[in-house]
Amino acid sequence: MPWLSEGRGRRLYLVGGSWRTLARYNMSLVDYPLHIVHNYGVRPIDLLTLIGSVVGQSKATLEKLSPILRRRSDTLSDSALVLERVIRLLEPSSVVFSSFGLREGLLFDLLSPEQQRIDPLLDYCSELAGRMSRFGSGQSLASWTDGLFAGEDAVIARLRHAACLLSDLGWIDHPDYRAEHALWRILRMPFPGVDHAERGFLAVASLTRYGGRSEEIPHAVRALLKTSLSMKTMVLGLALRLAHTLCGGATPILKRMPLRMIDERLVLCLPHDLSALAGDVVQRRLENLAKSVNRKGEIRTRSA
Repeated sequence: MPWLSEGRGRRLYLVGGSWRTLARYNMSLVDYPLHIVHNYGVRPIDLLTLIGSVVGQSKATLEKLSPILRRRSDTLSDSALVLERVIRLLEPSSVVFSSFGLREGLLFDLLSPEQQRIDPLLDYCSELAGRMSRFGSGQSLASWTDGLFAGEDAVIARLRHAACLLSDLGWIDHPDYRAEHALWRILRMPFPGVDHAERGFLAVASLTRYGGRSEEIPHAVRALLKTSLSMKTMVLGLALRLAHTLCGGATPILKRMPLRMIDERLVLCLPHDLSALAGDVVQRRLENLAKSVNRKGEIRTRSA
């Protein structure tokens, strides 16, 4: 196939049932914490090692290796051999498995250019917030937290907006279980357009938003997070916790209570008619947020 050479050194996305079976098998071998194939990444050298244990094995042997291999045992050895040749030919920079395939590609081609430009993650989160949160708006929260993330890149900005949209999904749960339920619910949701580290970001932000502490993050979830994302997700979660304490889910009112970085302080500005909100809980949650960005928290009242 002459066009294969065009993919040399690039990321290789794998579709198809037999190759996804290899992904699930690899997850079981390395005790991977998240059993979601979509956007599961494996280093090419590790995948070649896995393939070497499968190629040439009989159906009976494959079935003994793992129950995961049983359904595809008739064709798995041949499929693995094809994949080995593709990897050796392309020498990809990385390999990522996809739960989407030709059907989804064909459907995507039928969309208008405007529809194709819609961010699938934000569109999904917006629709979910409309159904499951009390007020269904995340833009006010995103704007309110802007000052905490000055200079953020497009990846963090996108994840922050998604986390804002998801930040009220736990209101229907019992308060004692909101943090835990929010973490696992969001980690396992059928999100499009995110890798597994980004799933971890959204899940930990939601855990923190509902009062979960860093030591409560399961090791399996912590392992998914990239170092560059871990601190930012805690800051965002603490900010969302403070925001919902102030507005009770009615997020548009937050524009009257801006949060500002002023010198070495994180200042919450309250109008006089809302000064009664400056109680112990708000003060404590502001201090926790300020500490996460190496500042002191302060509440100031001002004329409306």
